[in-house]
Order: sequence, then C-alpha cells, then structure tokens
Amino acid sequence: MVLCPPMSGSEKRILRPEDYMDMHSPLPPNLKPPDCTSIIELPFSIHAYQHLRGIQERKNLSAPLLPKEDPIFSSLSYKLGKNVEDIGHKIHEALVKNTTSWVLYNMASFYWRIKNEPFHMVECAMRALHFSSRFNKGIALLNMANVLHRAHFSADAAILAHAALDVSPGPDVSTDSLVSHYTLGNIYAMLGEYNHSVLCYDRVLELRPFFYEADKRKKAVLCQQKLEQKLEAQHRSLQRTLNELKEYQKQHDHYLRQQEVLEKHKLIQEEQILRNIIHETQMAKEAQLGKSGQYYVLI
Repeated sequence: MVLCPPMSGSEKRILRPEDYMDMHSPLPPNLKPPDCTSIIELPFSIHAYQHLRGIQERKNLSAPLLPKEDPIFSSLSYKLGKNVEDIGHKIHEALVKNTTSWVLYNMASFYWRIKNEPFHMVECAMRALHFSSRFNKGIALLNMANVLHRAHFSADAAILAHAALDVSPGPDVSTDSLVSHYTLGNIYAMLGEYNHSVLCYDRVLELRPFFYEADKRKKAVLCQQKLEQKLEAQHRSLQRTLNELKEYQKQHDHYLRQQEVLEKHKLIQEEQILRNIIHETQMAKEAQLGKSGQYYVLI
C-alpha cells in the first residue's frame, strides 16, 4: 500500500508504510493486533462524526464477509509481513511508539476491514481522521463510509462520502475524487436514489473512461430503475383495477339493498292485497247469507 496525500497544485508526496514501521525486528510468539482503543482515548467530537447513528452504534455493527477480490485485501502489502496477523502486530508496535500517526491509524483500519471487525475499524478510522490534516482526511472518511454502508447505515455513509469529496483537492483526475464518486454511486444505489447514483458513476467515467466496474454498476442501476418503474406502473394499474372493483362492489351492494327494500315493499303490498281480497270475500259471503235469511222469513 502506498498513500499519496494530495498537496498544493499537482504535487503529491508518496508515503511508504515501511517508513512508519519496524521492518527488521523479529516477531514475538504472541502477536498483538492494532487495538486503537488501547493506544489513545479519543474524546467525543462532532468533527469525528460521532453524532451519526452508525458511529454511535459501532459496537453493534456487523457486515457481510468481503469477497476475496475486494481491493481492501491488497491495501496492506505482504512485503510488510508473511500474513495479515504479522502485519497487524507491526502496526500495533508502530502505534505504541507513534500514537498520533494518521498513516498508522489508517493502516490499522485497513487491517480491521480485512478481519471484518467493523467496531475496531471505525475506532481506528476515527483516530486517523482526528490526526489527519484537512486534505488527508479523505482516506479515513471513505473507510468509515464503506463500513457503514455495508452495515446498512447507508444514509450515514453518504454523509461521510460527501465529506470526503469536500476535502478532495479538486475536480481534477485525482484518486480521491474518483473513489469518492464511486463510493457515493454505490451508496445512492442502495438508498434507491438511482438518478444520483448514475450521476456519480458518470462522473467516475469522466475521470476514468475505462473504469469497467463503474460502467457495469451504472448499467445495473439503470436496469434496476427501469424494472422498478415498470413494477410501479403495474402496481398503479392493479390499484386502479382494485379501486374499480371496490366501486363496483359498493354499487352492487347498494343495488342488493335496494332490491331487498323493493322485495319487502312488494311483499307488503301483496299481503295487503290478499287481506283486501279475503275481506271482500268475507263481506260478500256475509251479504249473501243475509239475503238468504230474508228469503226464508218471507216464506
């Protein structure tokens, strides 16, 4: 890993991790990881973004395992040691001797990302951020942004990635600007902000036209956006159909209630007519019987 912090103009200063570590002393049997919390205590600071929910809940962060092809695995050169544990111990020893080195804290955060330990990674990155100058803060900010994004705190990750973009040296073809836009493209895609995501990938491709991964992800985002638009259109169509069915059911229920009222009214009318017929029949019979009685009296 070579860190190239931006400087004034186009000048860059190459920082070699080997210059910050003891590369010659033999390793002890019991290797120690670079536990940044034991090196120095960091006071609460809004400048370290400790107000963000993802940072506040760093002890509970979890993230899926990184694929082996992830660039983070090449962030610590094996020239520094035979394996990750050897490198981690050398970073630990260097931090004990130099407790304010932003370079070493960044290296420690890379170590913990490789080990998939978000809590320790964030602790080291916060210290790297604390001790970095303005134009060197981008590395720690993007490191934390990536970890929070993978831990499903993408809104917080977007804030950190934008902060990294703000401290990048300018809109020129710089690694800081490129990585910041690429990271933001990934974050916005996860948040469903597809237009913002495509704009970020477009900016990456402007800076580096043959960035295959950015082009592939841009196409995937556009495909996802079209799919969701079609699904939303289908949902709206189904909702309209459902509303029409509900309206039809409402009218049908009203019709049935009206029919029921009419049937009751009709039944009442029929009962009334029947009673009238019975009454008239009875009256006729009584009248007939009265006439018969008068005839017998005459005889």
